[in-house]
Amino acid sequence: MEVIYRPLAVGVKTAVKVMGWRVLVDNIEGIPRHGPVVVACNHVSYLDPIMVGLAVEKRGRLPRFLAKRELFTIPVFGAALRQMQHVPVDRQGAAAAALPEGIARLQQGHLLALFPEATIRPQFDPANGKTGAARLALESGAPLLPVGLWGGQAISTKGDKVRLRRRLPLGVSVGSLMTPQGDEDAAQLTRRLMEQIGQLADHARAATERVS
Repeated sequence: MEVIYRPLAVGVKTAVKVMGWRVLVDNIEGIPRHGPVVVACNHVSYLDPIMVGLAVEKRGRLPRFLAKRELFTIPVFGAALRQMQHVPVDRQGAAAAALPEGIARLQQGHLLALFPEATIRPQFDPANGKTGAARLALESGAPLLPVGLWGGQAISTKGDKVRLRRRLPLGVSVGSLMTPQGDEDAAQLTRRLMEQIGQLADHARAATERVS
């Protein structure tokens, strides 16, 4: 029972509505309503998890995120993250240790979301991703779903102050499900995934610019 997650989702949607932020989701039908899936996104802002969550929630689902371990050490907040079944990741060299718990979430039928770049880059263009998303897909059998994001960096991003600007468009461009081709390994699948994410990020950016 989602005793924390669902009320939190309602609160987030209310805050977004109050701020007048327009979440523009392209190809929302590409998000499966049921079953395990690994959602992999580019990372441009601290609002990215909210944007992904809002898009997924429109399909009746609540995503589980792979998030940096430090967040789970914050009193109360960390306990809430664990209750919502998010997965801690040690980004200082032991990130692979999160794979078994991530696979467990997928085996439970959850939608698992992560940012293969592992950090926000100043250029805001998708870099070569780490192989975690591909490895989760390969080891669990779950499909990959690439997603491109744009717009949140105008509000809150790494190395910049928060700007609570109202009525901003936030772009979420959903791709098509991907599965390994032939004997494709994690590195090869990651390269193909990041190429798709880059194209989708461009689409998301174009969508926000059309309505700005």
